[in-house]
Order: sequence, then C-alpha cells, then structure tokens
Amino acid sequence: MKSLAFLASASLMLLLQAPCTAQERNPQLVMETSLGKVRLELFADKAPLTVKNFLQYVDDKFYDGLVFHRVIGNFMIQGGGLGEDLKEKAGRAPIANEAGNGLSNGRGTLAMARTVVPNSATSQFFINLKDNSFLDRAKSPDKVGYAVFGKVIDGMDVIDKISRVKTGSRGGHQDVPLEPVVIRSLRRATEFTLTVGGSFVPGKIITITAQVDFPVPGQALTLLLPPGLRRVEGKEIQPVTLSPTSSSLVLWKVRAQEPGSFTVRVRSSTGVTRGQTIKISRPKD
Repeated sequence: MKSLAFLASASLMLLLQAPCTAQERNPQLVMETSLGKVRLELFADKAPLTVKNFLQYVDDKFYDGLVFHRVIGNFMIQGGGLGEDLKEKAGRAPIANEAGNGLSNGRGTLAMARTVVPNSATSQFFINLKDNSFLDRAKSPDKVGYAVFGKVIDGMDVIDKISRVKTGSRGGHQDVPLEPVVIRSLRRATEFTLTVGGSFVPGKIITITAQVDFPVPGQALTLLLPPGLRRVEGKEIQPVTLSPTSSSLVLWKVRAQEPGSFTVRVRSSTGVTRGQTIKISRPKD
C-alpha cells in the first residue's frame, strides 16, 4: 500500500498561494463523499504529468467507491487506492515525481502519496489538514518530497469533518476510519447531467434540462436536435449562469410532429457532450 513517510514536524509556513493562471487553464473537479461535497482545482501548469495522470483516473471513474483509508488528525487524509474492504485497487504504471514544481504542502492542498521510492505514485493522493512544509522537496530529509498538484477551493469544512472521524486498526492497516468515508464520485466540474421529460407523443411539449453543479466562467451549452424535433423555447446556445448556490439549470422545450426514436444531445463549450434517446409514440386509442 502506498503510504506517507512520517517525518519530524517543522515550523509553520504561509498558506500556499494559487498560481497566477487563468481559471479555465486549471481543471476543476467535484468530489462527492459520504460526508459531503468538495470542489478541487488542479494545477495543470505546475504539475502537468501528475494532473494528466489524475484526470485519467477521474475520467475512468476509478475513484468511485474507494475510501479515505488513512485519516490522521492535524496532518492529512489519504485515499484513492483502497475499497471499503481495504483491498487495494490496481492502478496504472507509476509516474515521475513533480515535487520540485515550487508548490508547498499547505493546508488544503492535494499531493500524491508514494512509497519510499521517489517515482512510485499511481492513484493514491492525500489532502493536507495543515501546513506540512516538511513534506516539500526543499525541507524533506530525503530531498525528494511529495508532489502538490491541486487544492480544495470549496468544501474544506467537509475535509475537516473527515479528519475528525474515529479511527482504529483494521485489516492490517492503522488510522482507518471505523465508519468508511466513501468517495462516491469524482468528476470534472464542467460535466453536467441531462434530463428529458414531458409527454412523448407527437405535438406535445418535451422538456430538456441540463444541470451544471459547478459552472465555470464562459461556459455555454448548445442544444443539438436531430431532424424531427423542433425547438419551441430556449436558445440554441445558452450561457451557464454562475449562481451563489454553485449550481445552474438550463432549460429547453421541444416538440416532435411524428412518432419515432430521437437522440437529443447537449454539448458544453468545455468539451463534454451528453445525449439521451427518447421514443415518440402515438397515444393508444
């Protein structure tokens, strides 16, 4: 199992400052856990190899159902490799260590877990609960350190809640939450859910709703209709409105004149497309 090397504590440092890059350049993710939802930002400009590796696991839905298997208060929470049965899920090949990217293990930052072998990180990651600068390359006794590649930008209260769960020894592991803290899903924040409802009969209104949990600036959604469906309300391209609740709904209304099978698609300017097939039937006499 990948684990952190527990080193002697060091003096506190200033909180990590976010890189001065455009928001759209840094991917954002939504992690839904059994104790709440967390929003993350990844530093693609500072840790390109690590971010690419992490996003591949995210896109493969690798983390769904895994747990935070190691929780140490006032230090860090670690997950991304073991299921509720504490069996390790096989990941891909290890990646190069990018701990020399100038980012520090400050409170709320994400870093890759590894063994004593510098270039051994695969899927497991940890979130720092406090400033752990002794894990940085510059201050680490092994002069290697742990690669920071992102940070929590919303939901640190959830991370703190996880840090306070009761832990013990189980299955040969220490500091394991007695009640599993499950990563229910980990997705790119620009993804959205698509819902199609209404009366699936000719001439009746069909509603198409797209929900974006965490929209990003400049994001827009385009409705793609096949022949046979006609839009009666809503623009072809609709910008996603940023709201205080961090969730946006976009609604279209369409109508089919004839029965048949139709696939409705919605495309985001971030590159994500969702589709749903509906069947229009004449009402039975």
